[in-house]
Amino acid sequence: MADFKLIRDKIIINAALKARILSSGPRILLVARQVQHEQNFALDLAGKGKHVVIVAGEYDNNGGSINVSGGLPAAVGPDGSAGKAGLARRDGIGNRPGGTGGPGGRGAVGTGATSVRIICELLRAGELQLFANGGAGGPGGAGGNGGAGGSGQKDNPHTKDGGFDGTSNGSGGSGGTGGPGGSGGQVSIAHIGTALFATLLKAAGGPGGAGGPGGQPGKKGAFADNEGRRGQAGAPGPSGAAGPVTNVRVTADDYWARVLVELGPIAAEWADYRLAVGEYLYRAYNPEVPARADFLIRAMREFDAVLRLDPRNAQATRLQQQILLNQNILGLARELDLIPDFEHYISEFERVGALVFHVFNQGFQEILAAKLPTDLGRLLDVQQQAIEGTIADTQDELQAAVSAQKDADDEVQEARTRVAEVNTQIQAAMEEMNNQSISIGGVIGIVGEIGGAVASVAAAIPTAGTSLVALVPDVIALSKSVIDNAGPIADALFNQEIPDVNTVTQAYQKVNQDVNKVVKGFEEGKTALINFVNLVHKLAAGRTPDNAKSVALVQRGVELIHAQLLAEHRFAQADHTVKAVGAKLNRGKALLDKTQHLLGQLSVEEGELRKAGLNTIHNAQIHLDSLLGFAFRAQRSVEIYTLKSEVKNLFLDAGYVNPDTERDFADLVVPNSQALINAYTESFASLLQPTRMAADYEAFFSDPNNLNADSRRLSFTDPDVLQNFRDTHDFQFTIEVGDLPADHFDAKVQSVFVAFVGATSQSGSISCEVRHGDRYEEKRPDGTLVVQVLQSHIDTKLAPTTRLVQADVNFASPAPPLTAPQSLSFWGRGVAGRWDLSIPQSEFRLDPPDLTGLREIQVWVGYQFFR
Repeated sequence: MADFKLIRDKIIINAALKARILSSGPRILLVARQVQHEQNFALDLAGKGKHVVIVAGEYDNNGGSINVSGGLPAAVGPDGSAGKAGLARRDGIGNRPGGTGGPGGRGAVGTGATSVRIICELLRAGELQLFANGGAGGPGGAGGNGGAGGSGQKDNPHTKDGGFDGTSNGSGGSGGTGGPGGSGGQVSIAHIGTALFATLLKAAGGPGGAGGPGGQPGKKGAFADNEGRRGQAGAPGPSGAAGPVTNVRVTADDYWARVLVELGPIAAEWADYRLAVGEYLYRAYNPEVPARADFLIRAMREFDAVLRLDPRNAQATRLQQQILLNQNILGLARELDLIPDFEHYISEFERVGALVFHVFNQGFQEILAAKLPTDLGRLLDVQQQAIEGTIADTQDELQAAVSAQKDADDEVQEARTRVAEVNTQIQAAMEEMNNQSISIGGVIGIVGEIGGAVASVAAAIPTAGTSLVALVPDVIALSKSVIDNAGPIADALFNQEIPDVNTVTQAYQKVNQDVNKVVKGFEEGKTALINFVNLVHKLAAGRTPDNAKSVALVQRGVELIHAQLLAEHRFAQADHTVKAVGAKLNRGKALLDKTQHLLGQLSVEEGELRKAGLNTIHNAQIHLDSLLGFAFRAQRSVEIYTLKSEVKNLFLDAGYVNPDTERDFADLVVPNSQALINAYTESFASLLQPTRMAADYEAFFSDPNNLNADSRRLSFTDPDVLQNFRDTHDFQFTIEVGDLPADHFDAKVQSVFVAFVGATSQSGSISCEVRHGDRYEEKRPDGTLVVQVLQSHIDTKLAPTTRLVQADVNFASPAPPLTAPQSLSFWGRGVAGRWDLSIPQSEFRLDPPDLTGLREIQVWVGYQFFR
């Protein structure tokens, strides 16, 4: 019989598992993240010749035990033969006494115990009970009884025959020696950590068998002396040798070294399985569902284990990096930015979802019902075509991801250019800044000190002197050496806030990472965590009429530095999105290979049918990832617009089950497909959850009487501002939350209009670009300020050269915008933040404007708000 091997995420030792073990070969290997006994279950394999090896992350005997002892006492030695009967005659010829009984035979050797070895990270037990005692030796055989003596006779007066004496009886034979006890087996435990527990670990040698009893003396012959005696009892057998018992604490490195030696080539199989478990946990993670809140930590631990088993595993490395870049299992940024067109995404989700579920359910059921190879061949041929279609779709998706990666790279290059430009402007304005004062947090200094510090931060980006904290994108990690000599005013600006430190620390704890390992130098005090939004607000608070121009320039520098870090972060995310789609494509190709293999053998044997059924499921899952992408975009649409988290309404493991469930089905552990069907049916049911987002989205507009529209009408006539625009064709301004009426809550951009009054062009209009920076601020009805850090967005506008008038401006209606307009890329976001207005160079080639007479720049921002 083949050895028994079981690799799972969790193994329960119970009666069902014992039955499978008893029908297998001698080596029992249980490998899992957690091995646990059913409450008080004793795995009794005494006398069965089974060697048990458990390799686990955690072993919990849960009041149970494991027994691989030698079993029942060995066989009794054979009994001695009976002594020959004696003989007595009148003439005395051939007289003999009864014979001595034969000695008893030696008892059989006791059965040797086998072994139980446990290697685990955490040993959890009340009282650990492992037994590998040798079996008892067999008792010696009984000595044979002595032969009866020959009988004599007395005188017979009738026949005149004289009497004669009988012969003596024979002695009983000696008892047999008891058999030796069986040798004790091996009990070995190696563990890293443990809860407090008592141990009952036994590998004693078996007791020797008892000596056999001596035989009884033979029956006394008549008219004879009784000389026979009982036989001597046999000596007991020797005890078996005790086996080794070890219970050691080991280091983590030693634990993994022992695992690799114990498992040998099976280590790669466990790595693959733990990768599948980690990926499932990553999918199922949901921080707003308590039962799932720690799944991301558990997923990271699984990937850590994979890399211990297989240090070159590229998938585990990719998934860990993806988590640290704050992306979900689909390779999409958790803070994904998009036009919040909820209606579009949710309708696509509902349309595709019904189709995917139908294909999965029908294909799976039909394959499992196949009775003839021809039927299976037909179904597999259809499946092969479906998988080829999936591969083609995924190749298109990969091209789109590569294109998005190129766009992200372009964004990085543009951001770097803008930072370099503002740095140059700060350096050029330094003389003026050195003559202007500023107060930040009660510390008074000069603007030039802050400008120099900001310029130093900008210069430090290429050398990693400053970087984005990936899991908290409004925070940057700044090397303190960059501003060490910048003076007290810069210290006040870059002062590290405790809440930000705590937020970052907690974010990395959620992914099983020590922030000190991620933010280099933080623990040694060489790096500070700086909240970007706080920097902007501190500078705004320090603005005065005398320093406004210089502070605005420094503030722009701060914002552009953060924009560059965000752009570089998004490029890294885009790179991993390409890798995620590439992995998805590889899954499709591997599935095609499996299907073609099944087509080549066309067996309707149950195991092969189950493999084919699983292939159907896995093909549907590849489509599911695309479907869930729509749902995630719908989630982000609601979150961006309503500022309300919808995480609890989306489960990215919809249509997936725990790998243990699939493996039990594939390995024929369960008698039929019902358990798997039930698990998948329940999983697919969570696809209904995203529709609850619609209720939240519509509820946001539940009070239409308080939904209003207004506009922020800005006019810029400062001669220096206008001249700078004539020279650079670029102009920046900021709208603060406080610039809007105090009772205008949740103010969201609906439309933008621009006019260059006094400029001229052949067409009478000038194409310009309006950019909203990465920071979108809104004041909620409860007075709190919400800042969304998203992408900077640009929209092209056709600006007249005459003043804007209300009659020519069509501001959006305050009616609930259930379908987002595609004409404005920053529609539905906060009005407040940094704005940039520029005329692209192409306009000077195609329809050259003349800015000589420019006397006013108008920017009107239409917005929706709640009162």
